[in-house]
Amino acid sequence: MEPDDLLITLKIKGYAKPEALSSALCRSSQDVELLLARLTGEKLVEQAKMGFKLTAGGQKAAHTAMAGERHQVDAAVVQRLYERFDDINKRFKALVVAWQMRSVDGKQIPNDHSDAAYDQALLMELDTLDAEIALLIKELTASIPRFACYTTRFQEALRRLHSGELRYMAAPLIDSYHTVWFELHEDLISLANTTRAEEAEQGRAV
Repeated sequence: MEPDDLLITLKIKGYAKPEALSSALCRSSQDVELLLARLTGEKLVEQAKMGFKLTAGGQKAAHTAMAGERHQVDAAVVQRLYERFDDINKRFKALVVAWQMRSVDGKQIPNDHSDAAYDQALLMELDTLDAEIALLIKELTASIPRFACYTTRFQEALRRLHSGELRYMAAPLIDSYHTVWFELHEDLISLANTTRAEEAEQGRAV
């Protein structure tokens, strides 16, 4: 595991505990803890109340690492992939809304998940989106190997959803499908050399 991978992950997450970093990097807890100790010693990472976070020096190092990644992929390829992501992202956002709210007698009410057929139809739609995003990630992984972990994380969230752990669609404090999606979007925003504010102006921010 490269130190830059951990720095970038912490920049995306803001802060994280070792177990969350282990999941996000698809590496063992031992590997992550050893690297955290090293980066803490180098004053790039520090421990805070909510977990580990980047220091000012760590922020600068992560920014440099992300800029370096942009040189690993042709800008035209990144733009093409980002446009593909934008199309999938719109459908995913609509799916999450449908998962959380549903129309009954012309009114929008919270989805209490009592209608198994309704939820299953949405999960089948998510299966389709998952296959599409996996292909996009595969293209990126050829140039930036760390992106492969996103597919692993999506697959685990999807497995849990199909096994009945419904919070793995959008719960914010776990590696839910939406959590991983948000982080992937943040990563792609950096790779495309734009900002979330600029994305919001274009109607593309999650």
